[in-house]
Amino acid sequence: MIRAKQSEDCFVLASVRHVYKQPNSEVLWLIAYEPGTLPTLLRFDTKTRAVTKWEMPGSVSKLVWHDGELLVGTIEGVFHLSDSKIEAFPDTRLQGNRVRDLALGPDGSLWVAMDDGLFKLVKGQVSEFEPARDFGNVMRVAPASDGIFVATKTAIRRYDKLDKLLEEIDFAKGSSYNRQVADILATDDGVLWVGSSSGLFRQDRTGQPLNLVGGKNFLLGSYIKKADHGHLWVGARTGPCRFDPKTCLLQPFLREDLYGGGEIVNCCEDGDAAWFATNGGLFRCTFEGEAPDLVIDRITADREFRPNEIVTASTDNKLLTVDFHAVTPGFRNRSTLYRYRMSGQTEEWTETRDTVVELRDLPRGDYTSELQAFDRDLLASDIQRVPIQISFPGTWYAGLGLLVFSMLAVAGTVGYIVFNQRRQNKIMADQVTEAVDSRLKLEEGLRQTQKLE
Repeated sequence: MIRAKQSEDCFVLASVRHVYKQPNSEVLWLIAYEPGTLPTLLRFDTKTRAVTKWEMPGSVSKLVWHDGELLVGTIEGVFHLSDSKIEAFPDTRLQGNRVRDLALGPDGSLWVAMDDGLFKLVKGQVSEFEPARDFGNVMRVAPASDGIFVATKTAIRRYDKLDKLLEEIDFAKGSSYNRQVADILATDDGVLWVGSSSGLFRQDRTGQPLNLVGGKNFLLGSYIKKADHGHLWVGARTGPCRFDPKTCLLQPFLREDLYGGGEIVNCCEDGDAAWFATNGGLFRCTFEGEAPDLVIDRITADREFRPNEIVTASTDNKLLTVDFHAVTPGFRNRSTLYRYRMSGQTEEWTETRDTVVELRDLPRGDYTSELQAFDRDLLASDIQRVPIQISFPGTWYAGLGLLVFSMLAVAGTVGYIVFNQRRQNKIMADQVTEAVDSRLKLEEGLRQTQKLE
């Protein structure tokens, strides 16, 4: 992503609170605020930069394009553009109460969460979602292909297409997270995403609890939006973050990336660009579309190794370091996010923004150090691999050889002594046997002589 330039990429100087991309068009819809005035709806043509304005009757919560027209959720109900005028939506059930959320369903329906109920709009016909009568104000809705998720301030419920309650979704047991829901989103892969003041949570399958991702107290989760490449935009305390659900990596987009921009309050994506609503105006940043290159500078163990060498070290070496850097087109290198792991020891990746990895007290074995870089848009470099062999020190082998030789020598000596002693014992036994035989023969001869006499 290329940093915004004030002269080219700042288009509206008012404080912009909402930005919405009209599908299949060059039009952005904005909600801007000027001091002491009501909010203003702006139609902004991104090609001609033409701006058309309408004054809104009250504060705005959501913008959505449905059935060929723009619908605006306000504190006074749903409004739409009719003959270039802002008018209340014809159905009285969608008038006079605060709109909490507007959400498009996969079937083309529109869900409207209001202070006095939850409604579904299909081809101009409004119907009430009756189960919502049994609990408090609906804050957010997330339509899915097989039903809908409904969130109140402290609870989330899942219903099927027949409005039957399937489950009540809770946070993981033992967690002390703030359960106040800021936004929810159901993605096409069946995952439910929940933003709260304690962070970003996900539920992968029905019946599972919500589990924290992305780090506690980092994400605010004030909004969750789909982005290209399967990524998400998530509102955080530091500004919008681009989040990759597959790697669970996230990259914050900071106000300093916008020349002259203020606090970033909202964003949307438009093909090769991202639009940011700030209290200093509307800004655009274009995507570079070129992944970073990861370069390994050196590996240091018992000595310094070149990047293409097999690293060999002994267990006596307590520290092994890998120095590297990334070449990231269009952005400062300090924006680059890295991850690494030691294959052969763990399959878990560790994130870092440092350009050196320290590996301590590696046991004997064969490993592969794997490193990867991600730019601001979470485009990934190729994985760089460094083979590492850790063996016992050479003095250990020398000592082992001496010990084995000594043991063999002792065993040989003892064996020789035992063998020699056995041989001597056999000789003595043979001599005694021979003497006894001679004596017996002599005595037999004397007896025969006596008999003859």
